[in-house]
Amino acid sequence: MPFFKSYRDASGIGAELAKLFAADGDDVVLVARSEDKLHELAEQLRSKHSIRATVIAADLALPEQVDRLGEVIESQSIQVDTLVNNAGFGALGKFAELPAKWQSKMLMVNVVALTRLTHRFGRAVCEAVRFDGSRELASMGEGFVDCPVVRQALADVGLEQ
Repeated sequence: MPFFKSYRDASGIGAELAKLFAADGDDVVLVARSEDKLHELAEQLRSKHSIRATVIAADLALPEQVDRLGEVIESQSIQVDTLVNNAGFGALGKFAELPAKWQSKMLMVNVVALTRLTHRFGRAVCEAVRFDGSRELASMGEGFVDCPVVRQALADVGLEQ
């Protein structure tokens, strides 16, 4: 099941990708801070494509919510075979002049949450890639950086490119 996470709301690129997966018959997990918009998108996907759309509200800037997100997905026996990271944000300005709290949140969302979720679900995603070739790890967002965690996960299951 594809797993989409977005930091701000259930719109934009993440929502469009979720629509594409649902149109192909894939169930989806939708994650963002804005639960109302998630429910609207989930209902649209369910009614149009007859798929299972699970909604989980989480603030990925908070480590405990990242952990809870993984626990909820596992407790519902959801098999994640695609991880789409559309969460991320940036800060404009001089490093020393930007609030440290803001920068910490940015690192949590752009790096730490991505790393923890990739670690938690990455092996299953990589195994799906290995066996059917139709799934992969994808990361899109304002804070995207070529992620060594993804490369390592792929290398661990023999898919290093």
